[in-house]
Amino acid sequence: MGAAMTPLRPRRLAGLALVATLALAIPAALAPAEEAPPPAEELFGTVEPGETLVESDWGSPLPEPSVEEARAEGATVTRRPCIIRDRPTIEVPQLRPYLSRPVRTSGNFVITPSGNVHFVCHASVPSPARLPSEAVVVDGAPCFLPNRRRTNDSHIVLTPSGRLTLTCHVTPA
Repeated sequence: MGAAMTPLRPRRLAGLALVATLALAIPAALAPAEEAPPPAEELFGTVEPGETLVESDWGSPLPEPSVEEARAEGATVTRRPCIIRDRPTIEVPQLRPYLSRPVRTSGNFVITPSGNVHFVCHASVPSPARLPSEAVVVDGAPCFLPNRRRTNDSHIVLTPSGRLTLTCHVTPA
């Protein structure tokens, strides 16, 4: 017949309990911690600083040759999120017939060696959008830039092909 089973001693039971606890606790401790949700992204363009954006359409960014030229001439270029269209606090009524919601894209914040600042957002308007039969041009809309800068030296263009551009300028005083 086989060997008789001996009862487990209290010390062995405590040791087994400790091993089991560690076996369950170690994988949980080594698992990556849950990441906190990312902070709300600050938006620039025709949106007030701190204004939240409920709904927008994504416009694919388009290359902007002037930005690359500025970079080649020593400018600092940083990608920033951009909103184009009127908002409750900023009115651009010329765009209302064509864009049902604001267009969100990424723009380029450019600081030239001479201190000039440009914010250029160039996007393809998402479908379905009603496009104009000729270019819609808006000058002087309020434009908000990083570092809490605001300017009315702006230029918005919406073309019949669906290209939407916002350019904002600040020159040093």
